[in-house]
Amino acid sequence: RPAAERPQAQPTRHSDALAKAQERFAAAEAELKALRGVEDELGRLQVENDHLRTTNGRLVNAERGLEKVIACLQSQQRVLLEGDLAAARQRAEAAEQRLVESDIQRENLAQRLARTQAELEAEKVKVAMLHRSVEAKAKAKVKRAPGSKRAGTASPGRGRSANRR
Repeated sequence: RPAAERPQAQPTRHSDALAKAQERFAAAEAELKALRGVEDELGRLQVENDHLRTTNGRLVNAERGLEKVIACLQSQQRVLLEGDLAAARQRAEAAEQRLVESDIQRENLAQRLARTQAELEAEKVKVAMLHRSVEAKAKAKVKRAPGSKRAGTASPGRGRSANRR
């Protein structure tokens, strides 16, 4: 090769190598810029992750606390329900006892009423018999009285003894 050709070939090779090096440098700069963007995003995500972990820890603690509160409330509810149930049972037993006593009193009153009605009926019969007896005696007296006056011979002492028989 002649010397005149050589310098031209070298600058072309150098310029090609320079162009390639510049392209690689530009690509490396773009990659570096992208990596810095990724690094910034990674830092932001790490901060967000830390924040989420902290928030999650607080929520887990709050959940545990609420579970304890729920368990306590359920226990209190059971106690209250058992107490209410016991009170309701006592009221029911007392009501049943009053009902039994009421039935006994009603039965006693019914028996007393039956006895009183029987006594009343017996008294009515006695009163009716006494009325008939009094009426019969009055009729007998009336019948005897005119007969003794007609005869005119009857003495008051005799009439009395006759009435007594």
